[in-house]
Amino acid sequence: MNPTQHFLISFWTAIIIGVLARALIWRKCIRLLNRFREIGANSKEHTLALKNLEERDSWICNQLITGKILVPAADGRYYLDEEALIRYRKRQRFLRLRAELNG
Repeated sequence: MNPTQHFLISFWTAIIIGVLARALIWRKCIRLLNRFREIGANSKEHTLALKNLEERDSWICNQLITGKILVPAADGRYYLDEEALIRYRKRQRFLRLRAELNG
């Protein structure tokens, strides 16, 4: 195998791994958000304790809390802010579009 072939295989392998990792993270995120929706934890009056979830200490959960998509209430309970999620998705689309336009 020549150096060019080796580079191309390494390059595309890294791309595929990155895409798969992103897909797995997004799938876990959707599953977590759907859990909040199923329970109806979408207001200060209707919350969900993270200790009941297997994702409670995960990077995903921390990102959703930092992004104010999961909003803290009392006693380690949280609720899903759907409007914040919509704003987050719009922002992500904008950032991806800007990155594509900038090359």
